[in-house]
Amino acid sequence: MKKLILITLVLVSSLAQSRDLQDRYDFWPRIPFNIVGANLCEFESAYSQTRSEYIGEMVGHAEKLLLAGDTDPVKTLQAFNEMYQKNLKYARKGLGVTLENTFKSYLDQFYRSINPRQKRLEFKYVQPVDQVINAAISGGQAARISRSDAAKVDLLAYGTYSMSPNCNGQVVVTLTIINKDGYTKDYIAQGRAHQVMSNIATQVFDDYQRTKFPSKIKLPRKTLQLLGGLNGSIDTARFLREAQMSCESMDARLPTEYEYKMLNAYGTYSGGVSLGGRGVLWAMSGDYVFVPEYQRNPVRDVSSMGRTSSYKYICVR
Repeated sequence: MKKLILITLVLVSSLAQSRDLQDRYDFWPRIPFNIVGANLCEFESAYSQTRSEYIGEMVGHAEKLLLAGDTDPVKTLQAFNEMYQKNLKYARKGLGVTLENTFKSYLDQFYRSINPRQKRLEFKYVQPVDQVINAAISGGQAARISRSDAAKVDLLAYGTYSMSPNCNGQVVVTLTIINKDGYTKDYIAQGRAHQVMSNIATQVFDDYQRTKFPSKIKLPRKTLQLLGGLNGSIDTARFLREAQMSCESMDARLPTEYEYKMLNAYGTYSGGVSLGGRGVLWAMSGDYVFVPEYQRNPVRDVSSMGRTSSYKYICVR
């Protein structure tokens, strides 16, 4: 009965992740950031004062203007407020285009730096090139996309932004990615306008590029299926026997020394698993562990490793 429950959990986890298992995604490059959220800076400022405190502040400004010789301080305060609002509007001009383009640039930069074996996210225009260039020349951020064009890509996205609540010039940005089946993924970050999309690009890159289970990698003379642990990902166990039993419940086993080395060589973003460094122990069959920091002889008897609170593991078949 316990074995049946474990297998059921694994199947449910696998089905939940099945929507993510795709070799490559064509991503429509135009990302509208036309939705402007609440100005959290102004919101925080307004709601951090009581009515009496606000009135007292305005009276104080009016008194200073009277002392400076202003005969109509109310009109002057209104004029200052209008100038402030115009300045905010001017400062936001073009921000949506900046967020879109810096996101794409950061994401492409990650791909060039990490250089995975297979690039899973590709920006792809489906409109004629002349339309794309003309839209850029006209300064437009995002053209409308037809239903037929949307069907030619796997992912579309839109974003929102608002001024951060601490009034330090930062923006809070959310990005929503929609796949062709209608499922969405949401990402959020806060930072300077020219840097904030680096955080979101990092999240998107990791989410789409890292190895998901189940998956397969090719080894000499065989193909190895990676199932992950009972949680559908890299799992931990308090005891080696617990990790081994978990794999057996899925009709699988723990990796061998050679397989662990190959998984680490492929790496997290090329279909394998980056095993980490100091202090990380990976479960193996018997009473052995794979210790990545000991590169010359990584397989050790668990009794030689001292007291350990947990072991990482994945199951293979």
